Amino acid sequence: MAASRGWAVAGVYADDGQSASKDRGPKSAWRQMLTAAERGDITHVVAVDLDRLLRSQRDLLTLIESGLAVVTVDGEIDLASADGEFRASMMAAMARFEVRRKSERQKRANEYRASQGRPVPGRRRYGYERDNITPRPDEAAVVQYIFQTFVETASVRGIAETLNAEGRFPTTGTQRWTPRRIRDTILNRAYIGEVPHLGTWTPSEALVPLVDVPLYRRANEMLADPTRKTSPGAEVRHLLSGITYCGVCGSRLTFMRDYRCRADSKHPVIKKEKLERIVMRAVTSALLLGPSAILPATSDEQDTMEALDAALSRVQRQREGIMSLVREGLTDAAAERPALTRLKDEERRLVARRDQLAQSSVAAEVLAGIKSHLFDGHRVSIQKAVEARQAIRERVESLSLARHRELIQLLVHVTVNPGRSEDRVVVAHRVVTTLN
Repeated sequence: MAASRGWAVAGVYADDGQSASKDRGPKSAWRQMLTAAERGDITHVVAVDLDRLLRSQRDLLTLIESGLAVVTVDGEIDLASADGEFRASMMAAMARFEVRRKSERQKRANEYRASQGRPVPGRRRYGYERDNITPRPDEAAVVQYIFQTFVETASVRGIAETLNAEGRFPTTGTQRWTPRRIRDTILNRAYIGEVPHLGTWTPSEALVPLVDVPLYRRANEMLADPTRKTSPGAEVRHLLSGITYCGVCGSRLTFMRDYRCRADSKHPVIKKEKLERIVMRAVTSALLLGPSAILPATSDEQDTMEALDAALSRVQRQREGIMSLVREGLTDAAAERPALTRLKDEERRLVARRDQLAQSSVAAEVLAGIKSHLFDGHRVSIQKAVEARQAIRERVESLSLARHRELIQLLVHVTVNPGRSEDRVVVAHRVVTTLN
C-alpha cells in the first residue's frame, strides 16, 4: 500500500508475541512509533486492520493526540473528522470486546483442564516436554538427583554448584542453577504428579510424576526445618579471626587489614603478623609442656567415639520414627513434643561431646610423628627441648587452616588489651584433660 501511494517507509513497528490484554510499555514498538511521531519522523501509520493497531479506547485517544493519519487495508481513517473518529471508536470497541472474550474463553478452558487433572498451557516445565505431561528423560534424571541429593546432604548450594560444574544447566543457553532455583524445584508439587486448581493442588492422572511422595515430603520437611543452616557464611581465611577476644568488651576479633574488635573500631587493634607469632609461640609451648595433650589417642578413646556415633544414630532414628507417626496421623504432634524436645537436646549433647573429642585428638595428631623424640617414659627430655619445639612448630604449621584453628581453641584463650607492647596479648593455657 505504501509503495502504491509513493510513500517512503520510515520504519516497521511490530509487537509480535505480546498479549493484547497487556499494556504496551516504554520499550514496545508501539511506544517507539509514537516517539517517532513526536519527533516528526513519520506522518502516516499503515496497518492491515485497525484492530491490529489499537487495543483499547485509550490507545485510540493516544493516536488521535499524536496527529497521525491512519491508513488500513480497508481504507483511510481521518481521525481529525468526527466521522473518522466515530468509526475508529467503534472498531476499537470491537477489538477490545474480542480481547476480553478471548481471555474469558482461555480462562474457562484452563479451569476445565485443571478440573480434569491436566496442566494448563504455558511455559515448558523443566523435566517435561512441551505438553508438561510427558517426562524428558535427561531433565527428569536431574530433578530426581536434586531431591535425592538434598535429602542426603541438605545443601541446595552444593547441588547447584555440582550441576553447574557438570554442565547440566536448566536450559540450553547461559542459564545456571542457583540455590533459589533448587529450592523452587524441591517445593514444586508438579513433580509428584499434582496440578493447581482453585487455589489447591490436586492429583493428576495425566501428569507423570518424577519423584515419589515420601521423598518429596522428606525433602520439604528438611527445607522447612528452622534449625537447618541455610548459608555456610563467609569462609574463614585468617588464622585467628573469630577465636581471639577484645580485652575491653570481650567481643571477638576479626581481620580487617589488622585484627580488630568487631564491636568497636576504637578498641584494641593489632598487626596480623605480631598476633599470630605470639599465639604460635604459646601453642608450641602448650604442646611441649602439656603432657596430657601430647599423649597419643588410645583404643579407649576410639571406643568412646564409636559409642557416641552409635548413640547419635540411635537418637536420630527415634526422632525420625516419631515424626513418621505424626506425618501418618497415628499420633498427635502436641503430645509428642516433649519427647521430640528431649531427643533433640540429647542429640545436641552427643554432637557437642563428639566434637570435643575430635578437637582434643588434634593435639595427638600433631605429635604422632615426633612423640618418640620428646619423651623418656612420661617426662620431656630437656636435651631435646630445642629440637622438639622446632619439630612441633613445623608440624603445626603444616596443618590445614581448620585443624590449626581447632588446635588453638583447644590449648589457649587469647585476649588483646589496649597498648603497644606484646605484653598486652594475654594468652591463658587451657586445662587439657588426658585423652584416655
